[in-house]
Amino acid sequence: MHGVVPVPVPFVTGEGCYRPRLLLLVISRFAGQNHVDHQVLDQTSILRLIEDNWQLGRIGDQSFDAKASSMAAMFDLRRSWRAPPLILDPSTGTRPG
Repeated sequence: MHGVVPVPVPFVTGEGCYRPRLLLLVISRFAGQNHVDHQVLDQTSILRLIEDNWQLGRIGDQSFDAKASSMAAMFDLRRSWRAPPLILDPSTGTRPG
C-alpha cells in the first residue's frame, strides 16, 4: 500500500441517513478538465442539478433532492467553449499520439 491513504467511509444507519459512500464519475463535455470534487453527493444530487439548471423546482413530498448537495461546481454550463472530444485508441485503450 505504498502511497495509498485509507479514507474512512461513513456508515450511518437509520431512516434518511447516508449509506456507504459510492464514487461518482462525471463524464461530460461541460465538466471541468482534471477536476476532482470532494463534496458528499448522492443519487438525488443528479436530480437536483437538473431541477436547478432548468429551474424546475423541487419534487416535494419530503424528497431527498431538497437535502442533496449541488453538483453545479463540477460543470460550467454557461461557458462558450467545450472540452474537445477524447477518442481512445480501440486496440490499446490509450490516448493516441
